[in-house]
Amino acid sequence: MNKTQKYLTIALWSLTVIAMVSFVASGMWRREPQRRELERLFEVPQFKLVDQNDQSFTKKDVLGKVWIADFVFTQCAGPCPMMTQAMVELQKELAGSPIQFVSVSVDPAHDTPVVLKKYAAAMKADEKNWTFATGEPTEIFGLAAGMKIAASAADAENSIIHSEKFILVDEKGWIRGYYFFKDPEKRRELIDDARRLAGK
Repeated sequence: MNKTQKYLTIALWSLTVIAMVSFVASGMWRREPQRRELERLFEVPQFKLVDQNDQSFTKKDVLGKVWIADFVFTQCAGPCPMMTQAMVELQKELAGSPIQFVSVSVDPAHDTPVVLKKYAAAMKADEKNWTFATGEPTEIFGLAAGMKIAASAADAENSIIHSEKFILVDEKGWIRGYYFFKDPEKRRELIDDARRLAGK
């Protein structure tokens, strides 16, 4: 083998090694994408509500737990049934985890504990880790405002307004994310983020 052939052989081997290292590195990068930082956004305020079993439900009941919340009402002819169905799917997806679910009614005049109990059954919600809550309007809309979620009661000119987002809350009562329920990518993010917070 002359010098020219020797140099060409060395160069080809070097290029082959570089290509292989680059391929392996790119594969590892794809397998282990960098995780998003889950910032503490807002602290959930104190609240005093009642659940579908007519039992007191306060912030203390969810401290120490990761939970996913939304604001809906049972007579809603808009997104509420779809939101609750999406939450049912989340509950199934996260089965076996310690994650809790909380749906707060923004129509407390109609949505009594009895009504919420029937709604939960009709929507096939598993009540073991899902609370449907109602209470005084000041408590409900104060909670929504504290959680930075749009919600307002009906008046002479407007119907009930409420957000279409799910809210992820950590075990210390801090909101860690908002997720539009119709967006499949956001729902997948919610599942991943909830599992990460719960350590599952």
